[in-house]
Amino acid sequence: MSEMLKKIIYYSNIIKNDRSLYSILAATTAELGELAAEVSVVNGDYPDSKSSNDKIPGEIADVLICLIDLLNKSNPDFQLSTFEIIVDQKLEKWNKVYNKGEK
Repeated sequence: MSEMLKKIIYYSNIIKNDRSLYSILAATTAELGELAAEVSVVNGDYPDSKSSNDKIPGEIADVLICLIDLLNKSNPDFQLSTFEIIVDQKLEKWNKVYNKGEK
């Protein structure tokens, strides 16, 4: 996973288009909307004609790229090792809250 995150950060750093944190957040919101539409197609709420070529995995990739770009642009000195610790802590919390006591 960290290789993928490193690649996203690499591209985040080389793309020079004066994007702001708000514009990245707006792009993230737009991508979440596209993901929601894909979920609606899979759920049967929208017709298949509303589906994009990306499908759910592609839309999730777009959301992830936007979020890591937002993280990188908001704190360029942030270390992935620190992020991995935060993610581990959040996963433990997620497991406790949603796993109903199963491991």
